[in-house]
Amino acid sequence: MNEAMETLTIKEILDVTDGRISFPLRKNKVIKSISIDSRTVKKGDLFIVLKGERFDGHNFVPDAF
Repeated sequence: MNEAMETLTIKEILDVTDGRISFPLRKNKVIKSISIDSRTVKKGDLFIVLKGERFDGHNFVPDAF
């Protein structure tokens, strides 16, 4: 089944997660999709950085852009 994601803005995501952004961004921007894999990120997606024992998603931020 291919269900559409509920529409969320960056501000709504930041409010719920107590998150932060590392660069200037319009907080009213609508997110189309969410990804944790820099190889699959598309324009309009939110890339969420995860850090594990053997990887650090921060290393892939440039690739996500």
